[in-house]
Amino acid sequence: MSIDNNKLPTPLIVIAVILICSCLIGVLLLSDVLRDKHFDSDFVVFLVSMIFLHLVIAIAVLSKRRWGLFLFKGYLYLLLLALPVGTYVSLRILKYIKHPEVDQLYT
Repeated sequence: MSIDNNKLPTPLIVIAVILICSCLIGVLLLSDVLRDKHFDSDFVVFLVSMIFLHLVIAIAVLSKRRWGLFLFKGYLYLLLLALPVGTYVSLRILKYIKHPEVDQLYT
């Protein structure tokens, strides 16, 4: 596997786009929840924190910095608990980012 140091590999860009799309879906869900007069404030706090987490992780993936890789790996290890789909996805991505070329990309 050969990776150009000036640009991110396509799988990492796709992951960042999926995370950003999940933020947008979260914002739409939040706007729908807030329209209800009897919304649950705990759910709103959870939703806002998940939107923020996914946005930070997307920025971390796109940053090409060592802290971004560290945050992304932490997110993937948490995603291992989301059986069965999250486990499969996180194992595949963790296997991909363990390649030395991807590790060298994040300085």
